[in-house]
Amino acid sequence: MKKVLIIGYNLGGFGGMETVFKKSINILASHAIHSEFIFFNEGDNKVNDDWLVDCKYRRLSSKIKNTKLRRMSYAVQLARILKQEKPDIIISYDTVCCYIANLARKIVRSKVYIYSWIHFSLNNFSVHDKFHRTLILSGFCLLKIAKISLNSSFFPKPIKR
Repeated sequence: MKKVLIIGYNLGGFGGMETVFKKSINILASHAIHSEFIFFNEGDNKVNDDWLVDCKYRRLSSKIKNTKLRRMSYAVQLARILKQEKPDIIISYDTVCCYIANLARKIVRSKVYIYSWIHFSLNNFSVHDKFHRTLILSGFCLLKIAKISLNSSFFPKPIKR
């Protein structure tokens, strides 16, 4: 059975990302792919775990205040999980977590693939991105995105290390 780890910082439990992940987990399960969430606790944020009812998940936490050392602490904890679980794929929904996953992979000398699945809200664009935000909201960019995604050379196979 294939194993997939989905990693990232805590999700609040009330948004669209949770819905997408829940549906994705069900699709993976229907193809006999075991999946597990690994969440990194940061601060005292409120989290609602109701959406994780039928999902396997773990929370990694660190009391280290120094950002670089805290990320290294997360990487060491994740490395233990990688060594124990031996997943086939890691999917990260955060760029920082891609970095943490890569550190963990190096620690255990694993060849597990790391994929980035970035999610973001259109409301979080800065003033400098106002033009792009307007285009995306109007749907104009979707035509260009659809053209690019149909081109298979745009998504090359991952580099084996």
